[in-house]
Amino acid sequence: MLTFHEIIVGLGSNLPDNSNEKIEEALEWLRKIGWITGDSGTYETSPWNQKGGHDYSNRVVRLVTSMPLEQLVRESKRFEMEMGRTLWSRQQGIVPIDVDIVKYDSQILKPEELERDYFKIGYSKID
Repeated sequence: MLTFHEIIVGLGSNLPDNSNEKIEEALEWLRKIGWITGDSGTYETSPWNQKGGHDYSNRVVRLVTSMPLEQLVRESKRFEMEMGRTLWSRQQGIVPIDVDIVKYDSQILKPEELERDYFKIGYSKID
């Protein structure tokens, strides 16, 4: 018997020419692993921890999936790497795509995200 889980995912990209495209590609990936049941839409925010740098395109979605947490974390990191997220890009402040699994059922995985404006904006729009 399948068990379904409700997750909250934050997406972000700061590529100057195609961050919205990267967000859309992440949405397509999420649709392959579950059903989107809430979506903030894409919005722009300033970088929270960098001086200068490009603005971010962000989006928060609620997803229902049967994927176990450990597999979901592994798959999201693999997806980020496929989209060009590397150690070098992190060191340069370049974020092709960031997939943050903030909440898995009632478990809060990234409590710091709940306090950051870039996440709170989108999270407030999905319910």
